[in-house]
Amino acid sequence: MLTTKHGMRSRKGASSLQNLLITAIVLAVIVGLYVFVPPYFNNWKLGNMLRGIANSVQAVEDTERIRLMALEELQSQGYHFEPEQMQVAKSGRIISLRVEYDVQSVVPFTGVVFDFHFTQSGSNR
Repeated sequence: MLTTKHGMRSRKGASSLQNLLITAIVLAVIVGLYVFVPPYFNNWKLGNMLRGIANSVQAVEDTERIRLMALEELQSQGYHFEPEQMQVAKSGRIISLRVEYDVQSVVPFTGVVFDFHFTQSGSNR
């Protein structure tokens, strides 16, 4: 009878360790999603916005004016870039916009910082 009780106790301990391991894995996945998904999602969204801006400024001739209009539109959408970070190329009616920028993402409660460098472009091609 002691063996049965002891056997049950060891199974309960193993079950607790499994639950702890599963909880740790789920927590690590959630933290990973919290840290890595927003920068990549915002970069993807930025590419779509740059294509839309390039389509909307086809009639504008001056590349500096295109840059300022694009920066203003991006700022209204929550993106803040310096004029030096954006390159504008115009060849006939084809407009290409390109932005290089860095993003920092911090792991909560640890102070661990991940630096991401993105280059995103969009064109009306």
